[in-house]
Amino acid sequence: MAMIFPGMDPYLEPPDFWPGVHNELVVDVRDQLQSPLRPRYIAATQTRLYIEMPRRQSIPDVLIRKDSDRTKGDAPSIVEIHEAETVELGGNEIEEACIQVLDKQIGQRVVTVIEFVSRSNKSPGPGRGSYLKKQREVLSS
Repeated sequence: MAMIFPGMDPYLEPPDFWPGVHNELVVDVRDQLQSPLRPRYIAATQTRLYIEMPRRQSIPDVLIRKDSDRTKGDAPSIVEIHEAETVELGGNEIEEACIQVLDKQIGQRVVTVIEFVSRSNKSPGPGRGSYLKKQREVLSS
């Protein structure tokens, strides 16, 4: 049966579920590689952390606040308009694991990097940019 979603599995890749699948996959593959790689090489799990910042700043359309110094009475005849306040949204911390194969005979030099493409590597944004940059660095080494 042909995949109805080429290149992805929406049942494994929901944002809340994928990090667990990704991390378990990395650890399981690393464990499977240890025996065939010995004695010269070792497989190590590495984690990359980056912060994905929002693409734009948001200004609230409506602000509701309670003024404790207002007194009850007639409706005001003058409305005070406050200047819009720009609120910067914090970034999301994203951690992604990969496997590095290290050569123990030459100072644990990285000889291979194994990454499983995650949602953030496939989607436009800082995660994809970081992935492509890391890929170029590894390929040029």
